[in-house]
Amino acid sequence: NDHQTKNHYMKKITHIVTMLVMILSLSSCFKNYDERYQYTASTIEFENAVSVSKAAGKNYPILPTKQKPSSGVVKYRVNFFGAQPTEDVALSFRVVSGETTAVEGTDYRLPNGTTFTVSKGTSFGYVEVEALNTLTGTPQLVLELTGTDKVKTADLYKTIGISFAP
Repeated sequence: NDHQTKNHYMKKITHIVTMLVMILSLSSCFKNYDERYQYTASTIEFENAVSVSKAAGKNYPILPTKQKPSSGVVKYRVNFFGAQPTEDVALSFRVVSGETTAVEGTDYRLPNGTTFTVSKGTSFGYVEVEALNTLTGTPQLVLELTGTDKVKTADLYKTIGISFAP
């Protein structure tokens, strides 16, 4: 009878140990799953590059300046993905010279140069372009977001074209 009780306890202990091992191994699976699929890298993209169809033969949309006459400062929203910044983040963009026909100082001006800020606790910033009074043709300005070591660019949505029409 004493032998039966020992057997019973051994079976229970074995059962409990087996259950603990299974629980621990399952939780490690969840941990790996979380690490693998958690979105950790901060990424930026132009809002218009996501919401507006790309121009024929281009990997970006071409946007009107939306002003009549087409002059004044136009803001282009940049979305910031990842954890909201705990301090202001200074970011930049570049003019894609091979695609741009607009002339700085004649067709447009960049009031803040090629930088913009994503403010602390927000998920977006704005690239500002001042459209000047273009008198002839339809010059085009192409802008591309540039990342940093901490903030990546969304390849499909990092570029926009802006058309200046008289």
